[in-house]
Amino acid sequence: MKILIPYQHINETDITECARLRKSLKGALELMGVEYCVSNVENFDIIHLFSVDDYPKAVDAKSRGAYIVVSSLMAESNPTSAFLDFKYKDGVINNTLSTKGAKLLRLADLILVPSESAKEILINEGIENRIEVLNPGINLSRF
Repeated sequence: MKILIPYQHINETDITECARLRKSLKGALELMGVEYCVSNVENFDIIHLFSVDDYPKAVDAKSRGAYIVVSSLMAESNPTSAFLDFKYKDGVINNTLSTKGAKLLRLADLILVPSESAKEILINEGIENRIEVLNPGINLSRF
């Protein structure tokens, strides 16, 4: 089994949250002895995506028969990866799933979210794909 963790540095915002998530995932895979690649030139069985801009990569992976995993609502302060549209009016924040986010999530075989409330947001927005909570944590064996 090989997992594709695609990365394309486009601008300075790309080196923040999504880069941290990719680095953490790569470290975890290395600890577990799981093979991964960073380019879709190689063959892969699973693709793990983090950004709404990764939709074309998901379409390509689906056409290859790969399993699609999307980490959603884990990097919302990064505009290039945010799945939610934040609207602020009269002191109230209204979060709705972006059109791009919904489109990507509907292709996913598995969606990972950081909390039960994040899972509820996606369910309330009509996402019916499998959603699992993956609580953030620290792998102490790396230190």
